[in-house]
Amino acid sequence: MENNSGIKLEKVPIISNSKGRRFRSLRWKISLSSSMILLAVVMLFCFISYLGLMANFDNQREVEYRRYSREVASLIKNTSQNLYQLAEMIPFLDGMKNALLINDGESISKVFDPHWALLQFHNGVEFVQFYNPRNQLNASWDSLEAQIGGNMLLSAWVSHVNQSEKPINPLLCRENCIQYIIAPLLVEGKKAGVVVMGISLADMFLAFKRIAGSDIGLLIKGQNNLLLPNDADYLRWNIHVSALTNKEKNLEILKKTSYLHPDLSVLNNGTQIRWNDQYLQIKLFPLDSYEPDKAHLIVITDVTAAVNNIYDSIWKIALIGLLGLIFSEILLFLIFTRLLAKLKDVVFVLPLLANGQFEKFRLSLASNDRLQRFRDEVDQ
Repeated sequence: MENNSGIKLEKVPIISNSKGRRFRSLRWKISLSSSMILLAVVMLFCFISYLGLMANFDNQREVEYRRYSREVASLIKNTSQNLYQLAEMIPFLDGMKNALLINDGESISKVFDPHWALLQFHNGVEFVQFYNPRNQLNASWDSLEAQIGGNMLLSAWVSHVNQSEKPINPLLCRENCIQYIIAPLLVEGKKAGVVVMGISLADMFLAFKRIAGSDIGLLIKGQNNLLLPNDADYLRWNIHVSALTNKEKNLEILKKTSYLHPDLSVLNNGTQIRWNDQYLQIKLFPLDSYEPDKAHLIVITDVTAAVNNIYDSIWKIALIGLLGLIFSEILLFLIFTRLLAKLKDVVFVLPLLANGQFEKFRLSLASNDRLQRFRDEVDQ
């Protein structure tokens, strides 16, 4: 073939690679692409919802921890105030005025002995001692074994109160924690010595569980490695469990926690463990005792219901998102099926248009139109 300029033109064959490629319908390509985008959106929405729910859960736990701290401080304060009221009441017991003025141990023992049982069983008092103004012990009642080093501390406290004539209320933690009140005794305006009273915090733990609904325990650090690993109440933090509600179960929980978190300070911010299909929050609270950092309170809270609610909410969000994805994909598939069917009809009648048979072209398109309620751009 030659053109007007006399140059010979040759036909260049066009090689098509379409036979080597697999056929994929356009509607499937669009449907799959949109499905991936929608699935990514659903997953992102689930992840953001999970972060929001967990943040809300953590905020609620912080509020609960602050409430626990206030409850513990209030219970210890009430215990101390009750002891002080009992100490103020002692000079007004029958026969106590004369016995205190005489300052004789035998007289005090004889008069106070009938009242000791009432204070012990009704008020939970476990420790009462009477000292004269010269810091000498006159009489003593107790249901506790003497604590290591406690006698020296008591002597120092008694001497201080005898000099200052002001009460003090130290909290001493050794093998257990005892709330003391050391108060001066005044009879008819005269100084009659000092009374020392003590009460265990065991009743406070029961009151806390009743109010807060969570388990609580008392942890006391070992002294000079006196704790033995074979002790049933020993934890690997070198800590002795002095008191614990639901002890049989919660002691195993604490032992597992001590292996999961060898550093005790991690519990200051609270931690969560799973135990027998339960989710438990464990939080350590410092106890303001006479010896700093000697004793801690530990609170174990069952948060299974709250955690399960979070997981259920996420699953519901994911399920709703997937159902929406499926519905939207079906709808999109139907729409593209109609559009491609229309395009296919147009392709089949294009030869009529190429041959100039315009009327037959319009009639062919009209005959292929399906009954629709609304018209769109394809029908224009």
